[in-house]
Amino acid sequence: GTLSVATDARGLFYVLRLPDSPTGQNVAEAVRRRDVSGSSFMFTVDKQSFREETRGNRKVVVRTIEELSLLEVGPVTRPAYKSSSAELMKLPEGT
Repeated sequence: GTLSVATDARGLFYVLRLPDSPTGQNVAEAVRRRDVSGSSFMFTVDKQSFREETRGNRKVVVRTIEELSLLEVGPVTRPAYKSSSAELMKLPEGT
């Protein structure tokens, strides 16, 4: 009950409840200060397909990931994808 994961038009979206512990407080402070500002994830591919396309005068292989298993997600200092982000938000009481 401490992690919610979903996808939206931009991609993966998650809400993580940090623990009330020194580690959780340190992570929250690092994100608040923007020392940690990215997010990253790890997954395994469960189902994929490939197809050939012609782009201009080149043939390219397009890989489509159809199913995956999410193994890990969280805030990081050096995200694999630069457009990812991490930020603090106050959740309503009882959420």
